[in-house]
Amino acid sequence: MGMISGLLGWLPVRAQVQDGTRYWGGTVNLNGNTEKSRQNTGNSTDRINSYHSITPELQWGKFVNPTTLIGLGGRYGFSRNRNKSEEAFSPGSGSRETTIRQSVALLPFIRKYKPLGERWTVFLHAEAGPTYNWQKSVAKGTRSNTDKNHNWQYELSVKPGLVYFIPKRSLAIEGYANILSLSASYNDFEKDGGGQFLFATGLSTDFPSYFTIRIAKYLAPKTN
Repeated sequence: MGMISGLLGWLPVRAQVQDGTRYWGGTVNLNGNTEKSRQNTGNSTDRINSYHSITPELQWGKFVNPTTLIGLGGRYGFSRNRNKSEEAFSPGSGSRETTIRQSVALLPFIRKYKPLGERWTVFLHAEAGPTYNWQKSVAKGTRSNTDKNHNWQYELSVKPGLVYFIPKRSLAIEGYANILSLSASYNDFEKDGGGQFLFATGLSTDFPSYFTIRIAKYLAPKTN
């Protein structure tokens, strides 16, 4: 943030985006961990817990004027959670449970930009749309069963961001300041007929996780 503040001081020319400029942006979020432990009470028991996820997102849009971008985003989520426990000296004993969750979201969005200099621009990003979630859990061992469920989620979010345009290229580096974001979502649980409404802000002491960086491409319209 200090570097950004310093750069803004020597950029006197205002960044401009032409009407009709096309926008492409993409993000891939990866997350995961694996833990292994041994419980020494009676017969020793080994436990392995692992969680891994990947969430690619793609956005496309078009500028309707130099400060307003309208577009559509698509996001896919995949996560795998695995829990396994067995007695250390009795292979094949114990239990194993694997849960796979997937989701697909379609998120129309609108952005308002405000130039700060020749290469820097801030924006306010608002998006809203549906997400379809489904999951499958398979348990084996002492208790064996398979469970499937799915639900619709509707979300609305508003968050600010910052763009740096790479000189002499149509590429840009974008960052969402999620720490200043607002979001609301409603989950419709078809299986039991219930629902859940959530409202959240980015205000948290978990500071490092509240920034999202992406590479974007801005394609100026062709002129005769």
